[in-house]
Amino acid sequence: MNISKRQVFALLVLEMTGAGFVIIPKLALTLAWVDGLTSIIMATAIACFYCIGILKLSELYEGKALFDICDCVLGTFPTAILRCGFVIKSTLFCGLCLGILAHSITRVIEGELSPLWVMITFILLVFYGCIKGREVRGRMGEVFLIPFLAVLLLVITVGLRDTEGFKELLPLLTEDGGNIITGGVSVFMWFYPLEYVLVSMPYINNSDNLDKVCCKAVLLSGGVIALVFTMTLMRFGASQMAGLDYPVLEMMYTVSLPFSFLERLEGFMLGIWLVGMFFTLNGGLYHSGVCVSELLKGTSLNIAFFMLALGSVAVALITKDISRITSYLISFMLLSESIYLIVLPLVLCLRGLWEDRKNEDFN
Repeated sequence: MNISKRQVFALLVLEMTGAGFVIIPKLALTLAWVDGLTSIIMATAIACFYCIGILKLSELYEGKALFDICDCVLGTFPTAILRCGFVIKSTLFCGLCLGILAHSITRVIEGELSPLWVMITFILLVFYGCIKGREVRGRMGEVFLIPFLAVLLLVITVGLRDTEGFKELLPLLTEDGGNIITGGVSVFMWFYPLEYVLVSMPYINNSDNLDKVCCKAVLLSGGVIALVFTMTLMRFGASQMAGLDYPVLEMMYTVSLPFSFLERLEGFMLGIWLVGMFFTLNGGLYHSGVCVSELLKGTSLNIAFFMLALGSVAVALITKDISRITSYLISFMLLSESIYLIVLPLVLCLRGLWEDRKNEDFN
């Protein structure tokens, strides 16, 4: 089943911001201090140009899916290895995100709830979303996008009342240029769902102007993350923010609503965190399941999804130390996405341009 460009837009925004709006602000602060905002803006700009580049790549290969292009250019065996790598990286990523989600939820609830039961319950929801197929995923994206963004906007708007102005953001551009660039490149890796567009190219209705749709999704996602970073920094200050594992979650816990029937935002925060993580895990599990089905001919998609869901839970159980899980996740993202988000599309693009040039010279 195919999906529309509007659904691609919704899924991209939800997948980019799902885990990113919590993890990226702390990552940007760690690498570039208050100039983390500059790094986020830089990463967003890089991702916009990247959108245009990778979709031109698809045009060179007549709109084929990413791994079908690899099959034509690199051969069957290297493509099988790349598919395996994609499955492994997606499973590890989903597992680490699942671990972060489970431990953060049990910390908020402060009860006897086991993180394992949170993991199992949530991965079953993600698994169900996968087996319903690509079209249902797109429709869910359309349904949840506006509420997701609306709640984030509510948190940002209400939270700004209790801040001390913009003094925590100043002075700007005082960090070493190398730190800002490192931060920008690292944040750019979190725009990894752009890979999913390449994997799903044959299933997108009318890919005309798809680059503009993807650029708009990147700009919206980057803008939301930049606003969340700004508000968290203004509320806590750089030093306090650096001492917290998840300053964005802490910020959301401490924001008070201006309504008499609700005093805190824990319920809203948990809801938005769950929705964001659902789409993050659903995207990774779905596309890696498709790769398993293509790699192991005859394997049912549902069986592939189930195996990957079990693998994600196993990865999530590696450690209970939430700081260590986050460190693993960031290090793993930088390594894996440098291959799949940067090196692989660059190689395919150069090969496609080379073939075009040869054909022109021959004619």
